Amino acid sequence: MNFWFNSFKNNIHIYIQFFAWIILAYTLFFQYLLICDCNPTMLFWIKQCILMSSLITLYYVHAQVFIPKWIIEKKYPLYVFLTVTTVVVHILFSRMADRLILRPAKGVFQDIDFTTFEAVMMQINPFVGKGYYDKIIPILDLLLIAIGIILTISKKWQNEQKRRQELEQERLSSELTYLKAQINPHFFFNTLNNIYSYTLVDGDIARKAISNLSKMMRYVLYDSQTHTTTLIKEIEFIKDYIDLMKLRVTDKVKIETSFNFTNKDIPIAPMLFLPFVENAFKHGISTIEDCFIEIKLIQNGNNLTLEVINSLLSKRQSLDESNGIGLVNTKRRLDLLYAGKYELIAEPTENGTFEVKLKIDTQ
Repeated sequence: MNFWFNSFKNNIHIYIQFFAWIILAYTLFFQYLLICDCNPTMLFWIKQCILMSSLITLYYVHAQVFIPKWIIEKKYPLYVFLTVTTVVVHILFSRMADRLILRPAKGVFQDIDFTTFEAVMMQINPFVGKGYYDKIIPILDLLLIAIGIILTISKKWQNEQKRRQELEQERLSSELTYLKAQINPHFFFNTLNNIYSYTLVDGDIARKAISNLSKMMRYVLYDSQTHTTTLIKEIEFIKDYIDLMKLRVTDKVKIETSFNFTNKDIPIAPMLFLPFVENAFKHGISTIEDCFIEIKLIQNGNNLTLEVINSLLSKRQSLDESNGIGLVNTKRRLDLLYAGKYELIAEPTENGTFEVKLKIDTQ
């Protein structure tokens, strides 16, 4: 349905012109005869074909040459002069063509007298004689000129609008690529720092951490290069990160995770949830105090809800100050990818915790 609507919207100028020419042809070839109640000759049909062709020529010369060159370029005096001249010439041409058929009182079309050159010129000369003058021609000329102006300018505006949208899309795509390019090294920087600390304490833990990191790197380098990934891949990535972080925490930290989903193939921006989870591990764990981190992801149709709750160990914890590049860029990505389709709440609670709640409509 959307395909047909977009096709009609993009080609509406063609459809308008097509139906306009059908109506004009009907008026010139059939409605004309009903009004006049006449018996046409072959020369009448030739004359109407010439008239139809001249109207089509007038329209497209005006729409394709006059308007782009002189109206859009704001050369109005020259445009008015050339338009008036063209209309006058066309009216004279139509009168000369009309004189090719004389219309007597009996209402029967008669061909022109071709016996002498002088007779021919007298009958087709628009300035002499009493030949029938089709008064609708000036009205048709003005109507076609008006339609040409409206359609040409509206088409130009539509093309400019489309071009602006394309440029904006290119800008947003470039910005998203730049933001993601910043998040990736930021993530590796933090993770490698953690692994380095493991190597100084426990080699077995360090080897396990490197194994987890290799799986995560595969996701970052290959699966996250497009603008979207699947929900299941993003969840597996978060799980690997949580397993990596568990290697460095003590028994004082309680970590609970819950991932409830029915459609594993829902498209989602890659590495979108990671900074919020990173934020919890950065500010929500301690080696001397009891603390906890809860991570929940719930899918309901096309809606995803991420909840991250951690012990509030730092009174200054906030998304604006806590994690630098990662969270700042993630909020910017949300604005670009899910504008008007997401809700983000991040604030301390009365229970002494810090809670992040992100709702996204992925449709």
